[in-house]
Order: sequence, then C-alpha cells, then structure tokens
Amino acid sequence: MATTTPDLSAVERLELATRQLVRDLAAGDAASAKHGRGVDFGDVREYAAGDDVRGMDWRVTARMGTAHVRLREEERELTMLVALDCTASALTGSRGRTRRELAAEVGAVLALAGAWKHAAVGLALVDGGVRAVESPRRGHRHALRLAGLLLDAPLGAGSFADGLAALDRLVKRRTLLVLLSDFEDPGLAAPIVRLARRHEVIGIQVTDALERRLPGAGLVALEDPETGERQLVDTDDPGVRSWLAARLASLDHDLGAAFVAADGDLLRLDASAPYAEPLLAFFRRRARRR
Repeated sequence: MATTTPDLSAVERLELATRQLVRDLAAGDAASAKHGRGVDFGDVREYAAGDDVRGMDWRVTARMGTAHVRLREEERELTMLVALDCTASALTGSRGRTRRELAAEVGAVLALAGAWKHAAVGLALVDGGVRAVESPRRGHRHALRLAGLLLDAPLGAGSFADGLAALDRLVKRRTLLVLLSDFEDPGLAAPIVRLARRHEVIGIQVTDALERRLPGAGLVALEDPETGERQLVDTDDPGVRSWLAARLASLDHDLGAAFVAADGDLLRLDASAPYAEPLLAFFRRRARRR
C-alpha cells in the first residue's frame, strides 16, 4: 500500500527535542525482543499457512499440541513493527495534546530508537483494517520517514479490533509488535491474544487523567468521535460519574487480562503529563526481566 513522503520539519523538531530519550531507550534495548517463551522454544514458531512442512519441528508440535516450524535464518533476528490506532476515538485531550498526538509521538520516538540500535523497524496505520504499511528496514532516513508518517497519519473509521485481526493476517514473520492506542474497544482481547501466538506484543495505552475524572460542569453535550452520536449528559449526576468509572475500570481490567494471557507488556501513558520518564522506566524494567 503506497504512502506519500511527509514534510520532515515536524520530524526534525521532534528528533531534536527527544534525542537524549531516543539514545537512552536504545541503550536500554527498547528495540529488541526475546525469542519464544523458554529455552526449548527459542528457535521455533507456530505454523502459519504457506509454511514449508519440511520445516516442521515435530517434537515441539507434540509437546504444544499445535503445529510448530523451525525458524528460518532470516527470522532469528526479530524486527519491530509500530502499529498506530488511526480510529477517531483518541482525538480527545484536555491539555493541548490529544491522546492520538501522544501515541504518534511515542511511536516516532521508538522508531528512531530502533534505528539507533540498527534494528529493522516498520509501520502499520490501523483503523478498521490496515490502511498503510511500511515494511521493516534499517537506517536513520527510514526511521525519519516512519516518524513523519506517524505524525501525519490520517484518521480512519471502523474498529481497532478489526484492524488488529487484519494485521494478524498480514504480518507473517515473527515480529515485536508495538500497539499504540487508547484501547477503548471492548473487542480487543481476542485479537491481542491471537497476535501473541506468533509475535511478541507490547501495548502502549494513551489515556487522559482529566477525561477519566469527569469534571462536574453541569449539563454538557458530548459527542462520540467515531459515530458522531451526541448526548446531553449531567456531569454533576453521581450516577453518571459512577457509570463512567465502572466502564473504564471494566475496560482496564479486560485489557490487562488480555496482555497477561498474551504474555505481553502493557504501559499506560497520560496525554496530560510528560511521558519520557515512564516510557524509559518501562523499557528498563522490561530489559531487566529478560
């Protein structure tokens, strides 16, 4: 799928502003990934349609109960694919930066950190499907291009859950997938777990603290950014505030459970607060566990 060359002025500003963070992330192995779930499975992956049956690892297949094949040489070095949620739900923000802008900026920083580590980095823009994809490649110029595409990514329509299902069908080679989204789609658990069968999955959830604590402002007209549906809400009503808190708690619980089931990592970032330290601490903890 073709993409256009972006104006790099915003990218250059971002690169200057985040240069030290990029270097710190690269030093902490932000762009690396582990192979498998243990020593026995470090050189195999689950069978995918089209794989050569001559590469089957029958011992692991028997142990796991599902077909596994031995990794080809080019699969032994994992690549990173940054997947940005381009649905409209993240277009909100309370302090000058939307959740979508934060997600795009973090994705750009991770692409640059990957280039600093000489890793192959790719990009997928995801809405109800995979709108555009850039194959993983090495090099600083390629990472700058990805950063620009992230910052300029157009809005799409549909469900992010459907987009992740499409991404699962598209990405065949074992990959470190970094999913950038608000993760407010209740149907995300199943596609995240499916992706984790063949890939290593990291979720970076962008939130906004003020939006999660509905301010008491009387009657407010709210609009769903994805459907356009409008509703008049009494923000002083304890029942409304309780419903919102319960809904967010349920979504958070289900999302956390999905990443536990996927043996993946989840980081929550607040669009109304600085993100450098939480992002760096997350990848440092992750590196120590490996």
